[in-house]
Formats: sequence, structure tokens, C-alpha cells
Amino acid sequence: MEDFNVSQWVQALHRIGAQGLTAVMVTIASGKGSTPREAGAKMVVTLDALHGTIGGGDVEFQAIEIAREMLRETDARRSKRFPLGASFGQYCGGAANLAFELVPAGAEWVGLLCGWLEAGPTCVMVTPAQDVGIGGRLFVRGPNVMLGYLRVENPGVLERPDEGWHDTGDIVSIDAGGFITIKARAKRFAKVGGEMISLAGVEMLAAELWPEAVSGVATIPDLRKGERIVLVTTRKDASRSEFIAFVRQKGASEMMIPGEFVVLDKLPLLGAGKVDSMALTKLVRERYLEGAA
Repeated sequence: MEDFNVSQWVQALHRIGAQGLTAVMVTIASGKGSTPREAGAKMVVTLDALHGTIGGGDVEFQAIEIAREMLRETDARRSKRFPLGASFGQYCGGAANLAFELVPAGAEWVGLLCGWLEAGPTCVMVTPAQDVGIGGRLFVRGPNVMLGYLRVENPGVLERPDEGWHDTGDIVSIDAGGFITIKARAKRFAKVGGEMISLAGVEMLAAELWPEAVSGVATIPDLRKGERIVLVTTRKDASRSEFIAFVRQKGASEMMIPGEFVVLDKLPLLGAGKVDSMALTKLVRERYLEGAA
């Protein structure tokens, strides 16, 4: 049987719900070693029908029985680990963790997903992210996407996205099952010596090295390398040599080592407690660029 993609299982759940029936969605939540299907593979089970597959064999037969038992007992969720060996008719080795979720008729999230899919195959577009190397840039369009932007500098004028495509600014990857994972923000990269460096990655290194401190990263122009990374932290004794040693210990790229280190008593924060990247960038550029002028 062919793999059960997102459109197929959403439509199966929608059809089942339209008949007033309840289903159980079975998902391979995770796997270890060799498994018949990758994590994320799904099948939809009702009392008298089956849609999709998680790889066949005794594991699938047992999963169907568990799903139908849930339908009879109206359990909302279950999970079960299956070792894959001869006793299960699976000789590939490893183990699979299955998640079982009861989907009642009229489940709101099924209707929402179905509406998004009906917007057409062009409602999501991922374009290559130049030089980033971890995914693509996500664009979306459809009846449930905003019409455009109202900007302070252009009051009363609706700026519509080009051909209806809204640039989310997210760098994403799409797995074999059609699921999108957000990897980073496009604006949160610096081009240093021709290489794209994740500023969030630099901040994660700083947070791991100095967990008790608040740290953030900004960039300033650099005539030789294009951009220079500036790390701002509340760590009083922060040093470049300590950061270099930590980067090497972690096996990270040495391009992630900031060119400048600044120690402050406090950093600008958003209401949620995160570092305000825009305010930090403004502060850093005023410090370096206006000082140079």
C-alpha cells in the first residue's frame, strides 16, 4: 500500500466524520532501528474500515485491535511500544512507539485542516533559502491568509503580497509525510565571510555556556567579512577565549564565534521575557557605528 500523505488522512477523517462516525488515528510517534515506516506514518481505523498503513505485519494487526477497542470504550488516547522482531512477524529489528488518538465526528481541527487543503495545492510554497542550507523560505496564500499590510508610513493603503503570496519569514523543512518544521527566522542569519550563520544558534551556545546570564546577538557591517557578529551578555566575566574553547568542545563551526563581546547590566526584553532583537540591534549599531562616525 502507498504511503498515506497528509491530504489523504485528513480527507479520510473528514469523510468519516461526515457520516457521523468516530475514528482512531494511529501514528508511528517514534522509531528505533529499522522500522517498516518512518515516524509520522499514519493509518485511520473505524469499526469496519481501515485507511492507510503503518507497515503491515502483526504490529499493524495489533494496532487495529487496540484502535477498535478504543472505539468501543471511547478512550481518548493511548500509546504502546512494539519491539520489532520475529515474535511480531517483523525481522527488521528495532522498536516502534505508536500513538492512538480518538477523533470524534465533527472534530473542529479536522474541518480546519480540510479547509486549508481545499485552498489548493499552491496554498504553501517553500523556496530555496540562499546559502542557509537547512531548508527553505515559507510562503503561504489562501482564503484564510491575511489580505496584506497596513503600514504607518502609508496610512489607509493596503499593501497586498505579490500574487497573494505572504512571506512568513520562516526557514522551514518538510518531511516525507508533508509536515512542516520551523527551523529559524530568515532575518536571524548573518553572512560572515560568505557563510550564513544562524544568530539563534550563537545565542543557544551562549545560553548553554552561561545559563545564568541573559545573552543576545546582533550584527554590524564589516568591510572585510560582510557582517560581524556582536554578542551582548550580562555575564560579567564573559570572554572570547572561553567562548572559543566551548565552540570547539561542542564541535560547532568557528564561524559562530562572535567578533565582539559586550557586557551590560541588562538587555532590552520583550513582554514575554525574551531578548528584544530589534532593540538590541539598534543599541549595538548605535554603540559601534555612531561611535565610529
